[in-house]
Amino acid sequence: MAANKRGYSFANMFKTLEWMGLLPLILVLVGTIGAFSFMMHVEVGGGGNSIEGEVFGGLVTFIGVIRGISIFTYLPVNILVGFIGRNEIVNGCMNCGFKWRPAKRK
Repeated sequence: MAANKRGYSFANMFKTLEWMGLLPLILVLVGTIGAFSFMMHVEVGGGGNSIEGEVFGGLVTFIGVIRGISIFTYLPVNILVGFIGRNEIVNGCMNCGFKWRPAKRK
């Protein structure tokens, strides 16, 4: 048996990379579906939808800002997530290669 520090976790980094990559896609889909739904309910040539137009414009702006923030923070957050838990001790069997975390003392 050997005890070592865990080190950088590429598995955690790639899991977070996948989830953060889906967020902008989900926001684009929600915005597209919302825009289509809104356009289906607006009267063509109707003149009194200024409040609905402002709400729609605000929603589109909000989704755009959130999407921009998620794209801007995408790579730095994923790199930092890989460092979580890097100083934990991990025991490993020298014979079969099985790894486990030791029990914490009370």
